[in-house]
Amino acid sequence: MKIGTVILSIFLVFIISSSVVAIPENEVFGSYPLIYKVYPNPYTKGEGDEFISIINPIDRTVNLNGYSITDLEGEIFFPPFSLPPGKTCYWAYSSEEFKKSFGFYPDFAYIVDTNSKTKMIDGRIKLANTRDEVILKKNGKIVDVLVYGDSDYREGWTGKSVEKPREGQILKRNSFKDHNNREDWKSPKETYCGQTNFRPEEFKFKGKVIAFTSPDSSFLTLTELIDKAEERIYIYIYTAENLALIPSLKDASKRGVEIKMLVEGSPAGGMGEDEPRFLSYIKDIGGDVRLTKDPYVFNHQKFAILDDVTVVTSENMGYSGLPVDNRYGNRGFWIAICDKDVSAYYLKVFLNDWNCASSFEGEKISSFGLERGYVPIGRYEPKFESKIFDGEFTVFPVIGPDFSIEDNPLIDAIENANDKILVEVFYADLLWRENPLLKGLINAARRGADVYILLDSSDYNVEPDKIDNDDFVRYIEGLGEDHLHAETIDKDGLLKLHNKSMIIDDSVFISSFNWNRNSFMRNREAGVLIYNKELARYYEDIFWHDWGKSKIERGTLIMILCLIVAFVSFLVWKRFKVTRNKK
Repeated sequence: MKIGTVILSIFLVFIISSSVVAIPENEVFGSYPLIYKVYPNPYTKGEGDEFISIINPIDRTVNLNGYSITDLEGEIFFPPFSLPPGKTCYWAYSSEEFKKSFGFYPDFAYIVDTNSKTKMIDGRIKLANTRDEVILKKNGKIVDVLVYGDSDYREGWTGKSVEKPREGQILKRNSFKDHNNREDWKSPKETYCGQTNFRPEEFKFKGKVIAFTSPDSSFLTLTELIDKAEERIYIYIYTAENLALIPSLKDASKRGVEIKMLVEGSPAGGMGEDEPRFLSYIKDIGGDVRLTKDPYVFNHQKFAILDDVTVVTSENMGYSGLPVDNRYGNRGFWIAICDKDVSAYYLKVFLNDWNCASSFEGEKISSFGLERGYVPIGRYEPKFESKIFDGEFTVFPVIGPDFSIEDNPLIDAIENANDKILVEVFYADLLWRENPLLKGLINAARRGADVYILLDSSDYNVEPDKIDNDDFVRYIEGLGEDHLHAETIDKDGLLKLHNKSMIIDDSVFISSFNWNRNSFMRNREAGVLIYNKELARYYEDIFWHDWGKSKIERGTLIMILCLIVAFVSFLVWKRFKVTRNKK
């Protein structure tokens, strides 16, 4: 068995089985086990990994003898089995298919693999994908109920059903105090088969960080980092098609550097014209390329690991996010963190998703040339060179959807902001009312922190017939908060504002997160929050430069008008004085 597979299996065991579930001390429980997780709509053909789990939330061991689970069409009957406090047990349709999906065998199954310790029990259930009921009984008496989809079953259940699960979604209990309604199953984070469960970590180190930005200094700085790599270059990106990167990557491969490229297999709108050939060249120079698939809607993260350096960005590796000519391209932030422990954290994310991805077959190199016909040139005036910062840094990785909502260090930073929060974001979905960032920013402004939100102004982000960035600006203005400001950028040479970053007092957050529900709840995303005053000032200067493109004309005009009025008033006063003296 490959080491990567072993790591993945161990990780999935940790996610799904979690030997003991932490039960909140302030919750009051009944006297029985509860339905804990239900997987009714699997990705797999045949759906043999469908499962139901129950948990013991009480303070004593429960014997499952006499318990059963039914969906009113079939029923399974548990044999004598001791379930300790805080422990869960699993029933699956097929023990082997369950193991393939989750990395360990269930306690019970209808179809049992001969090599497993899974117990075969009487009866079977086959849950409907979009509507059904799961009823836990003891000696025929209802103990707990889950109703989902448009099922109209209501015995032991009140109110509306739990929303029908999407493909691959695991319904998971949120409350161990049983209310017998959908609130028990409502959570800010949806759970899907195969998702990871990375947790927040804090890293403190004294060393170097390199700050840079698109379009000013991104291509030059990234290729310099590639040219210095000695052992590995692992790139995990949404899309990659800038053929100008190939020569540097080819030289790295000749030096013996291991190159791995992990990209989204089905980006919105499909791969760009040059992406298949870019990926084919990576394979041709000796690199390895894989394409991501389920369980995420999109693998939208943008980071790279070069030896012990971690690069995190808001940009893809295309012609606008990583422009060769820095007079053309998007505004986006980049950062390179030179710390072994930080890179080890992101490496775990990369390797986990790498082991779940499929191989890219590639195309014949002879079918196309390396050189692109042109290098896009724009009229932006580059101003911000990369800068190396030596000092003490505190770093918090942010991985979505694992902790993009709950336990997110970024949300904590917003809640603790005292002075200012400066935001550049490509798109903000105003219809996502549960947006924790927006709520945090409004609250920060009400506390007295100055909050500025700058959004992209491309045509598709300010269309009159849909709710988008210009409507977001009007919404912010309508709140009437003195410390809360929002504008769309006057691009003035930039292709678009593609950033997804913040400066919060003396920290900076750089990420791939767009402000919509999918990005926070269903995409693989990655970001980093890093504390260092001088570093934050670097990105703050860029922000005020960009904000100036939307506000400076108005401010400058007011200042000029004031000067003109003052000057004219002075001339009038002087002439009046001269005239009066003559009289």
